[in-house]
Amino acid sequence: MRSNSSRRHSRSASAFTLVELLVVIGIITLLIAILLPSLTAARRQATLLVCASNQRQIVAASLMHAHEHQGYLQIAGNLETPNLDPNNPALPIPDSISDASSLRYTYVNWYQGLPGVTPVPYHAALAKYCGCGISMTSASDVDNWLNLPTALKKIFSCPASVRIDLTPPRGQGTLLIVPVAPYSFYGWSTNGDYVINEGVTGFSYIAPNESRRLRGKLSRVRSTSTTVLLADGQPRPEPSVSWFSDGWVLWTPTDPNGTVTLADAWLDRTRSNTRTASKDNFDPYRHKGKMNVAFLDGHVETLPMTAEGLSSAVLIR
Repeated sequence: MRSNSSRRHSRSASAFTLVELLVVIGIITLLIAILLPSLTAARRQATLLVCASNQRQIVAASLMHAHEHQGYLQIAGNLETPNLDPNNPALPIPDSISDASSLRYTYVNWYQGLPGVTPVPYHAALAKYCGCGISMTSASDVDNWLNLPTALKKIFSCPASVRIDLTPPRGQGTLLIVPVAPYSFYGWSTNGDYVINEGVTGFSYIAPNESRRLRGKLSRVRSTSTTVLLADGQPRPEPSVSWFSDGWVLWTPTDPNGTVTLADAWLDRTRSNTRTASKDNFDPYRHKGKMNVAFLDGHVETLPMTAEGLSSAVLIR
């Protein structure tokens, strides 16, 4: 009898009571409540750093392109070339953008029986400088490649973007519009989470943009440490041009005079001001009211999305 009682007492002494279980659960719940915000903040900071690293790599690849192309970055945007006479053959693309020797920019052969070559979108021009292989046999090859889940596509994708797992053509934006012939244009589109500064990379013969597009020429940049190459953003919802359904993924400064900054784009809430027409390029949710901005000297800054915070990021002077 003594032995059985001892065994029963031993089992009851080793068991948890309901009160003890509730106390343990409460402690675990409290620890989770304390640690979860810290873990979320750490994860957010990690994605911010990866995003900044992506942008640094893009700037480095851009400068390598310029080094091998007579000091020119790849052009991007709407190539505003002279009005072509419909009674005469169209100018070859390199001639129409002042690159008759085809040494300043990266080109690919046209397709669908069209003669000549066309500039490739910014992403494609940087492929080899990022260690990414790409078929440059024809524009069709480049088109297909741009929408594949390649390493370069990851470089142009922010890990905090909600669009990173979307498959094309959802979320696409137009990077380059090329005049093919009189009254005919071709638009290059691809997914991307970074918005390129057309003030630096654009080309135009049309006033006032003629003086507000640097054609990718680095020697025309007044201050590389304050001039934006690209920044966090998303395609604007309106078509890039009336007959293209894709959005536009470029900062487009249009003021004929004076300095235009990202703050000007941020303040363009009503679109009554045509300084930039880029308000919808901002993504205030990706980094919780902040954005990474890459400058032409190679450094990247995390700026608050406020007029004051963005005033130092120059699109064009």
